[in-house]
Amino acid sequence: MDEYRNSRVETSTAVEAERQGVRRVVSVIVSLLAILLLLRIVFMVLGANDSNGFVNLIYVLTGWMVAPFRNIFPDMTFTALNQNGVFEPGAVIALAVVLLVGWLLMRLIAPNRPETTRVHSVDDVTQADRVNRPVDVDPRDRTDRDRRDR
Repeated sequence: MDEYRNSRVETSTAVEAERQGVRRVVSVIVSLLAILLLLRIVFMVLGANDSNGFVNLIYVLTGWMVAPFRNIFPDMTFTALNQNGVFEPGAVIALAVVLLVGWLLMRLIAPNRPETTRVHSVDDVTQADRVNRPVDVDPRDRTDRDRRDR
């Protein structure tokens, strides 16, 4: 019986570790995409020279994310710091979508809720103490033996 309980705890820990790894990967990807989109927005507003290699690279890397939202609102052209800047609402919408999709993926992978262990007997309390997890005792989960002991 103890082997079964130990294997359940080890499996649960392994699954949680895998979820955390996937969460980290999703977080890094979403962060990189958001940074690239922010750079695009800043470069467009400040009127950066698109023949510059780095600026052009940012525009190329983010073009596919902005394309679906490009004609929802018209681009606004203005002059700032003796440069012709463009405010591109499609890039702002793309940034919002990337952040929203990232947040949804993070919630689907591993919801933010405290991990609890259901307790059915005194042995389970000891097992929960061994793995340093909080114990959630629900009176409905008590066994008949526990009720007689009261």
